[in-house]
Amino acid sequence: MKRWRTVAALSWALAASCDGSATHTTPDEGQPPQEVCNGRDDDGDGHCDDAYECCAGSAVACVTSCGTAGWQRCTADCRVSSAEVCRKPSETCNDIDDDCDGQTDEVPECGGRWLWRNPLPSWNTLSAVWPLPDGTAWAVGAGGAIARWDGSAWTAQLSPTIEDLRGIAGPAGGPPLFAVGLHGTTLRFEGGAWTRDTAPVAVNLHAVWVDATGTEAVAVGDQGTVLRWNGSDWFGGTAGTAEDLFGVWGASADDVFAVGGHRVLCRWDGSSWTAQQPYTDEGWLEGVWGSSGSNVYAVGRDGWVLRFDGAAWRRVGLASEEDLWDVWGTGASDVYAAGSRGTMLHWGGAAWLPMPTAAGTSGLRGLGGTGARDVWAVGEFGTVQRYQGGGWLAMEHGPNDDLEAIVTVPGGGMLAVGRHEDTTSNLWTSVVWGSDAGWRADLWSIRGQIRDAWAAGPDDAWVVGWTGAIHRFDGVAWTRVDSGTTRDLEAIWGLDPALIYAAGQDGTLLRWDGAAWTALESSTDRDLHDVRGLRPDDIWAVGDDGAVVHWDGIAWTGHTTNSRANLLAVAPAAANAVIVVGEQPGTSGAGTGAVLRWDGARWAEDEEWFPEPMLDVVAVSATDAYAVSGAATWHFDGYVWTALATTGVGRTFASDIFRAVVHDPARGLLTAGGHGAILEWRP
Repeated sequence: MKRWRTVAALSWALAASCDGSATHTTPDEGQPPQEVCNGRDDDGDGHCDDAYECCAGSAVACVTSCGTAGWQRCTADCRVSSAEVCRKPSETCNDIDDDCDGQTDEVPECGGRWLWRNPLPSWNTLSAVWPLPDGTAWAVGAGGAIARWDGSAWTAQLSPTIEDLRGIAGPAGGPPLFAVGLHGTTLRFEGGAWTRDTAPVAVNLHAVWVDATGTEAVAVGDQGTVLRWNGSDWFGGTAGTAEDLFGVWGASADDVFAVGGHRVLCRWDGSSWTAQQPYTDEGWLEGVWGSSGSNVYAVGRDGWVLRFDGAAWRRVGLASEEDLWDVWGTGASDVYAAGSRGTMLHWGGAAWLPMPTAAGTSGLRGLGGTGARDVWAVGEFGTVQRYQGGGWLAMEHGPNDDLEAIVTVPGGGMLAVGRHEDTTSNLWTSVVWGSDAGWRADLWSIRGQIRDAWAAGPDDAWVVGWTGAIHRFDGVAWTRVDSGTTRDLEAIWGLDPALIYAAGQDGTLLRWDGAAWTALESSTDRDLHDVRGLRPDDIWAVGDDGAVVHWDGIAWTGHTTNSRANLLAVAPAAANAVIVVGEQPGTSGAGTGAVLRWDGARWAEDEEWFPEPMLDVVAVSATDAYAVSGAATWHFDGYVWTALATTGVGRTFASDIFRAVVHDPARGLLTAGGHGAILEWRP
């Protein structure tokens, strides 16, 4: 379906003619071929035309006239022509005017949202949590992520924003709930769906506090910004400082504390704000909480803890120097502080002591709770911890192994496959089954690397992988089936239980007839990475060096594509509408994305810039297709490709969150990728 291993070396005998078809040459005995300008990796070092300026025919990054990332085509003699203008990209959902038309994110794709399906609540950094006495809880975070704990499981909520959310609060009894975030984002939940309010400012908002009645709220943000909610609208003001404010808490609507940059400490007395900065260093305060107006704690960077006793702020000495991001408690002798590298500290009335958590080294960003035996912490990579008196427990759920393929299971459900290593670095297959109730790992173990999956039904599923591995699921267990080959298999697809194809290394093609697998003549020796079709006499397979072969019911025939791209996936929408995606080789190893389309008569390469290799593609129709490229998902409307809205996942995981894509008639578009990520797109 797609290629994830780097081929160590190409055959010395591979070269290419100018029309994209393969020819064979014989190098001097004992000497590898020399790199020449031809759009290929001749010497097998993983780089294309690396002795030259660029890889012939590839797209080369440049800067457009309006400062956005554009591209130029590398010429046949491996250089970028000084006469060629930097081409503008299509609009992408990223708050940037990519195509230089004076509009930002104006395309329809930017109105959609991603919903996390696995693992839950998400891989987004969670910044704040708000538990309720009924046993439910809410968490918000990067990319507009909103998740709800219903007492037994997490559910991703449809968010009206893709802006990072930094704070959430409400009265103890429940709605209304308020959430705030970057660029003046203010959201409100009244019991149905989250809606976006109009804020009088566009600065970043970092925290919100709500009084016991839910009729008054205070939000704080950059440049000393303070917003007040009066029950119907937000009104803007400042806290008497120009410092950024990161935390807010109130003893009442007339006694509110805010903290922020350069350790600024602000207080509202019901009529005005006063600000003081008794500490002159460059530190930051990030969170504030109190049991009363005369017992308030503020925490911040470098392990700082300050306490207000009703008269003055004083520093509390700690052994830890980890950054502290939030503070919360139930009373004067029961206070928690959370911070970087899984740090959790507890004040029991005599001393601040560290507490072990299950967060590992993931930073903890937000705290909340409903009582001494119900304390919650959230943080990086979707971390959720809960303390109920016996120790901190992880509250995330769902398989988190890397996933490489996802398919619909006729009759209901989904199937995804991937990989994981055991404690001795042995490679095992990860199989996860999905439904509307969630995703679960298959406990049946398959040793080795599995590449792709296909299912005829809940009791008839197949997976293929390296060294000719083929396994079949009968509804109870997985059984290995003889493939008749030891070559690596990269893809599997079928029309019905008695007509299934597998493709792989060195042009390998196999067919299952309901009883056995039979080898076919594919007419190519290139590695094949995907196989799919529309009818028994209309099937396509694609692979390295622009290889495309087609089955017309009689024979497999090679197509001339005039492309040097390694083709990783194919999506036939109709006999005259086939989309192929892959990787355009680059001089420095990893290349850019490539898209080819068949119109029934010829192949043509899309003249657009895709900064990363395209890994998988699905076509709903000729004018509605989706492709994934590791960090992005792209939509094709029949004319142009547009990157969908981002997920908000941090850079650590974002680069491979989208590895595979499928369109399910009941659920719509779903993607699978690194760390078990499964997301659903809501247009």
